[in-house]
Order: sequence, then C-alpha cells, then structure tokens
Amino acid sequence: MKVTVTEIWGPGARERKTVTYEKFNLTGRFVVVENGQEVTYTNYDDIPEFFEKVIIFDPEITEENDTSEHYEKCEVAADFLMNRQRKI
Repeated sequence: MKVTVTEIWGPGARERKTVTYEKFNLTGRFVVVENGQEVTYTNYDDIPEFFEKVIIFDPEITEENDTSEHYEKCEVAADFLMNRQRKI
C-alpha cells in the first residue's frame, strides 16, 4: 500500500510538502470492526484494506521515535485509516 500526501503550509499557504509512505511501520494497538467483530492488530500495516469501523488507534511512542516526523506519520496514518472505513 503506497500513500502519498501533499500538504500546503507556511505563511499564506504557499509552500508544499509531499511525503510518500510505502508502509507506515507503526506498532501499537489498533482495533477495528470486521464482519461485526472487534479485531486487534499490533502492526498497523496488517490492518486489511477495508473494514467497518475504527475503535482504537493507539500507536506506540517510545523514546527513540518521539519526534515530530513520527507524530506527523501517525497523523497521516490515522487519517488514512479513517478513510478506509466502509461507508454503511
């Protein structure tokens, strides 16, 4: 799964920043509803492409990954996950 994100930011929103993720490589606790059942994943990249609902998005924050880049990746991953929910 490849995700490319382009953000417009900066004074007057004139600057663009593009980031591409082949994989998110996030660990933590991620709970989604699949076929009416809650399923827990510890690796974000194992979550199926489509599911019914996000219950918990709790990426692991360690001393080593406590960086602005990691938080930005978590934010993008959360947004991407929410967009993968099946529309019921």
